[in-house]
Amino acid sequence: MASVWVRRDGERWRVCWREVVLDAEGLATRDAGGRLVTRTRSRSCSSRSSAAVLQGQIVQDLERSGHVEQLGAPVQAEAPAPTVAELAVAWLRWRHAQGAARGSLEAWRSSLERIRSTCVALGAESAGTWSPDVTSRALVRWRAEGLSEARLYEVTRLWLAVWVWAADQPSSWPGVAPAPRDRSLVLPRPPLRQHATLAPSWAELDAVIRACGSAEVRDLAVVLRCTGLRRAQVLAITVEDLQADELGQPCLRVTTGKGRRESRGRLVPLAGDAARATSRRASEVGSGLLWPAVRRQGGQEDRSAQGLTQTLRAAWERATEAEQVRRSTWCPTGHHKCRPAHAFRAGFSAGLAELGVADPVIEALLGHVGGSTLRRHYASLEHTTWPAQREAVRAIPPVDWGDLVPLEVLRG
Repeated sequence: MASVWVRRDGERWRVCWREVVLDAEGLATRDAGGRLVTRTRSRSCSSRSSAAVLQGQIVQDLERSGHVEQLGAPVQAEAPAPTVAELAVAWLRWRHAQGAARGSLEAWRSSLERIRSTCVALGAESAGTWSPDVTSRALVRWRAEGLSEARLYEVTRLWLAVWVWAADQPSSWPGVAPAPRDRSLVLPRPPLRQHATLAPSWAELDAVIRACGSAEVRDLAVVLRCTGLRRAQVLAITVEDLQADELGQPCLRVTTGKGRRESRGRLVPLAGDAARATSRRASEVGSGLLWPAVRRQGGQEDRSAQGLTQTLRAAWERATEAEQVRRSTWCPTGHHKCRPAHAFRAGFSAGLAELGVADPVIEALLGHVGGSTLRRHYASLEHTTWPAQREAVRAIPPVDWGDLVPLEVLRG
């Protein structure tokens, strides 16, 4: 059998082979000990499939010409194990092709960079040198750097996932050390679960809306409360996204989100306060973004999602100090980050559940992809829930403006 093999070469694939060196008369060359003199050659290919085709052609050509070293497959050292960086790039591309959200990919990329730098420091940059001992030494370093137990568990679990993924594909990733199937050999102790996060009530969301410092931010908070959209999705709404469904009822086209399903576009029904808030903003801006800039405390304009978070956080703080909101609903104990924008989404979901809205309808309104085979493979299910989605948003109680004059009266 000809000594022909394929190995990874960065983003490409390289076909390598050993062939007998011929002299001027076309005869095989031998050294002083009578052994055949060989040389190693290689060619680069753009994909694994094209490399496999070339590998077969080279094997046939060598065996036909007789210029073959009959030594069998090369030893493992001739097909070096991939590095952490190579595996990280390939694994992230694989997850992206599977439809992983952009935010998840960014978080994984950051964790994989931590793993790479640690492996380099430990002399284990090659995946062929990985072992439970290497992960244990990495955990010691990370604890010394101050990583929390939850973060330790998260990063190590990602490392194990990439390790198992590569080790299960020896043809694509030769030389990777066997991955431990006993997770306890690698993973640290799971972090203690915190108590379930409380969701704010409709009344608490209304108190925050009343505490917003400007009319445009109150409009934006009303849309968050009545649609369950994420902060970036609300900031991306344009006048052209405001549409009407087949019955002429107002709805909103969402083209941004964490997953590919939302990026392809979906409709969100509008009713009551949300319909009036978006209509007011459309009449004010005329075209383009409904919120081209969110005015922060002190009059400063900020177009970023981070700026919106700071603006809403100030409103939550004011409502909390007035004892109209429980701090645990938007700044849970034990969490390293508060969630002033996402708390509206949590309150929307919990509020609909209390109103008796079915889970598939709530999932559709939130833009979640259901876990069942039916929901994954039949797009018509979303259309069949549209009447229920419309009824659900109509059932949302109106905003309690309290002593604050409603915006439509203020501007009317």
